[in-house]
Amino acid sequence: MMNKVTKIIMNILFLVIIPFLAMMTVFTVMSTESKIVSAKVKDIEIVQTGTGYQSGRICITYQYQIDGKSYESKKIEFGTRILRTGIEEEIRIDVNTPSRILGYTNLEMTILGAIAIGGMSFILGVVLVFINRKKE
Repeated sequence: MMNKVTKIIMNILFLVIIPFLAMMTVFTVMSTESKIVSAKVKDIEIVQTGTGYQSGRICITYQYQIDGKSYESKKIEFGTRILRTGIEEEIRIDVNTPSRILGYTNLEMTILGAIAIGGMSFILGVVLVFINRKKE
């Protein structure tokens, strides 16, 4: 059984903190001026940690041009997909800092995902409050 302090912490986490972080993600995504550009995959390497290789983490070096200037940036990705050097891919970059590759390409799905996570967390928090009140 959970004590009273743990219940309060859980309620604050689900009702306030997670929804707040989700909304901050939405505001950050919406306020960042971004652009999709075509980039060439220059290099791919498996990310190695101090204790060995971690499956599913790769570092991709992209090469692209914006307004006649060449840029080369790295992006760490999770998951598995078929990728090889020399192919062209679409990436989303920060317009104000063109050497910065953003972690998302689809704005709508990123925003919907953050709203869904924040909303589900808030609903779970409300459910926890009612469950904890019934037990008292």
